[in-house]
Amino acid sequence: MSWAALVLLAARPLQAAPAPPATPVTASAIAAAITAVRTAIGGGAEVTVTNPVLSVVAGNDHIDLAVAEPGSRTAGPIRFVLYTGTGAARRRAGRLAVDVRVSAPLLRATTALRAGSAI
Repeated sequence: MSWAALVLLAARPLQAAPAPPATPVTASAIAAAITAVRTAIGGGAEVTVTNPVLSVVAGNDHIDLAVAEPGSRTAGPIRFVLYTGTGAARRRAGRLAVDVRVSAPLLRATTALRAGSAI
């Protein structure tokens, strides 16, 4: 193999590995996180989550509730504590970290904000 061919091979862009398929527990955890953000910000908010990192206690196949950790902010990673069950049967099921972006039709701030700034 010539040096030119080796340089061309090295110059090829690297391809990312395909994303793993979403499991039902991943889908329910993301849905619970989106619901938590919409509840906090308002039902008309468009919530986008990316880069999920999920840690779930074995035996849990569905997440019913996600609670954002105190001090969480959008436009970056947010950690959620995940719960399964309802009422007295509710128990901690794991953690989810995701990047969250929110677009809402109306936002009223008490201080000036730059467009696109994290809030």
